[in-house]
Amino acid sequence: MIALSAAGAFVELHPDHFADDISDEGWLPVVGAKRWVVLTNDKRIRHRRIECQALLAAGIRAFVLTAGQPSAASLLPSPHSGSRASIFASLRA
Repeated sequence: MIALSAAGAFVELHPDHFADDISDEGWLPVVGAKRWVVLTNDKRIRHRRIECQALLAAGIRAFVLTAGQPSAASLLPSPHSGSRASIFASLRA
């Protein structure tokens, strides 16, 4: 996250804006309306049709970081940590 901020991105954490139990259909439209880019390590997202449809419907730009990318583990919280493993970024105006 430090590298994103240093590059001029505005970085926000999921828990700073949404409850952990909010549905994807609840937070994705908000993030899409703000034109934030989602970075997540939810590599199973492609197997969840409703979540994929919600991403597309909200016009979300997203990057899914997988185990093949060594920096993913250090960039995002673990999905098993009890916290949503997503961050949002946008370029500063």
